[in-house]
Amino acid sequence: MTPNSPQNKAERVKNFLSLERNVTAASGAVFLLGLGEELWKKFLPKYLQAMGATVPVIGLFGTAEDFLDAIYQYPGGWIADRYGRRRAFLLFLALACVGYLIYLFGPSWPFAFVALAFAMAWQSMASPAIFAVIGDSVPPNKRAMGFSVQSILKRVPSVIAPLVGGWLIARYGIRAGIRMGLIATLVIAVATVFLIRTINIVHEAHQSINIFGVWKSFHGRLKRLLISDIFIRTCEGMTDVLVILYVTDVLHIQSRDLGLCWRSCSPPRS
Repeated sequence: MTPNSPQNKAERVKNFLSLERNVTAASGAVFLLGLGEELWKKFLPKYLQAMGATVPVIGLFGTAEDFLDAIYQYPGGWIADRYGRRRAFLLFLALACVGYLIYLFGPSWPFAFVALAFAMAWQSMASPAIFAVIGDSVPPNKRAMGFSVQSILKRVPSVIAPLVGGWLIARYGIRAGIRMGLIATLVIAVATVFLIRTINIVHEAHQSINIFGVWKSFHGRLKRLLISDIFIRTCEGMTDVLVILYVTDVLHIQSRDLGLCWRSCSPPRS
């Protein structure tokens, strides 16, 4: 194989981007399911409104989402360490699919809170497992690039899918459009299972450490950074779930423009 052969160039690009096989599979799973979720997730406030939820209830839904996003991180990491990365991913995906089904068949808005508790398993619990796969598979000097590529792949669906979701809502209405997006997500979840099953990392038992031990191990500067992040996300959370109600009910943005409007005015989420 010559230095300038296509195979050699591809290998160099792969090494530069830290596209190790397990990392690629895990990042691909995040990309696929994110592509499905972003078809409808940003439009859930309008879906709840269509089912009779009031604005305070929708605000409570946003609070519940952020709360679960926070507390699910810890059990997600514990499960990934205890039972292995692949088993953890499959469990989180199964729980999320239960949530999608409850969203799909729930007759009224209170069921959305039950669905949220399950659906957040993938978005939140799987995050520590993704980072663990990168840490397991990539040498220390390549991990920053591995995290960067994974973060980019995680955000691409939020650029593309809301446009498709907005078109579905404009074409078929808010309820039918959301449900079509949920069905598409369930189909994508099946394909994601096959991708997750290609992850092959030898599971080793890790010494458990409680959350207070983790906090004590942080450098002082990192603690200050995390505290500042809490304040920033508190401000963001005051408006995030209500943005779509503002642009549709106050600014009277048409349904066909919902996806583009959301992508333009919504802050990025990690």
